[in-house]
Amino acid sequence: MEEFKVEQLIVLKKDGGFCNNTKSFNQLLQSNSDITITSKKLKYKKELEVSYNLICDDVEGKEQRFFQISLIMNSGEESLDLFVELQREIRSLISKAGGAPETLVDDVSTYYANKAYPYIHRVENLLRKLITNFMIRKIGSSYVQEASPNEFKVAIDNSKRKKNGYMNAMYQVDFKHLSDFLFKPYTRKKDSELHLMIRKATVLEDLNLDDLKEFVPRSNWQRYFYSEVDCEDTFLSKRWQELYDLRCMIAHNAIVNKAKFTRIVELIEEVEKILQTAVDKLDSVDVPEDEQDIVAENVVANINDAFANFILEWNLLERFLEDIYSFLSSFDKFKKVTSKNHFLKGLKQPPVELLRYLAKTKIVPTALIEDIHEARVFRNRLVHGMESYPSSELLNMKEKLDLASIQTRSILERLVNRKCVIYFEETEGSYRVNSVESVLYSEVEEISIAVQEFSSIEEMIRYVSESFFISQENIELIQKI
Repeated sequence: MEEFKVEQLIVLKKDGGFCNNTKSFNQLLQSNSDITITSKKLKYKKELEVSYNLICDDVEGKEQRFFQISLIMNSGEESLDLFVELQREIRSLISKAGGAPETLVDDVSTYYANKAYPYIHRVENLLRKLITNFMIRKIGSSYVQEASPNEFKVAIDNSKRKKNGYMNAMYQVDFKHLSDFLFKPYTRKKDSELHLMIRKATVLEDLNLDDLKEFVPRSNWQRYFYSEVDCEDTFLSKRWQELYDLRCMIAHNAIVNKAKFTRIVELIEEVEKILQTAVDKLDSVDVPEDEQDIVAENVVANINDAFANFILEWNLLERFLEDIYSFLSSFDKFKKVTSKNHFLKGLKQPPVELLRYLAKTKIVPTALIEDIHEARVFRNRLVHGMESYPSSELLNMKEKLDLASIQTRSILERLVNRKCVIYFEETEGSYRVNSVESVLYSEVEEISIAVQEFSSIEEMIRYVSESFFISQENIELIQKI
């Protein structure tokens, strides 16, 4: 049984008694007769029960109130559609109330993104395999320089791994440019040659139609594969572009729902079938002899399972970072080092911003920040296909990432579970702190604070909470008599 969590932040204008507390917000949700809320549980259509948590407070400095909803479903994939339908109904109710939910956590999206990635990686490697074998067996290394579309050559020239030579071109360009080699129309003749032919001609008969056709841009697919595989290059290129857009959504952690996952599978089934036919018929592909070089048949692109495992582990680490950020965002001390606009709008923070903010709090050690930065750079190079690495290096980085995830999760658990006991005494309307103890599980540690006297209990609790990033509900008061 798998756990799926969806967390959303909603900001509403203060409007009298409308949605001014958790009770009235729950009443708003239950205006849909299919929704029932009892304690920490929410039932939908009497078929689905999920854990439900709601936080409500005022947005500082604004005539606004925010509500943070957390829904957790502990069921299998068979309940996902109903879980998504529930979220859609909740968004509809909130929209009618004048709110616009911002997604903070969406495990459903993560589930479909992780499920879709192996499909995309497989078809990408199939195209690499087709192009590599085509170049080596039919064309030869020099052809890549002479007959590639200009955009493809520029992408190769800009690569950081040019030292490997043009034979490794497919491993130096990203998913999008990879398709240019087969589907981008180009001409192997220069415009100056056409101008010279025209100037030399005195009558129309001096121009040869076949020679003129050489100046018409055509793709490699049109030149060498179309006669063997009955499929237009535009059909493939449009679908590859759509796959690229969907792949970017996964790479950049955008929302990926069931419909997008289904579309990814549909596109890949269409494209993969055609590409595999091209691979199978490669021996029948006819390339003019003057375009060939004798080369060895020894380059094969295979799916790297370690790559997929690394990406899954990175997504887990990123979620831990986002959860730490979400927890700290309730503290004024943390808000001062973050972008106020991002916080108020509930926008998703990119990893580099999360790390920058967390570094300022000193909650995450500098060494761990550096390790995560290294993993992030490595991950970006893999996702965008600009560099290839031996499996040993990928495995080594995966081990570092595993350790970083364990450390980050430990930090998150300490933040959430840490409690505090304040021992104080009241004298003539003021409150003096005698001692403060930090409690984590069974471990108790005395901590020192800079200020000992406060004008109210609320001020004392708020000070200790902000000083040590401890939730106010986790602070216990013991008064000295």
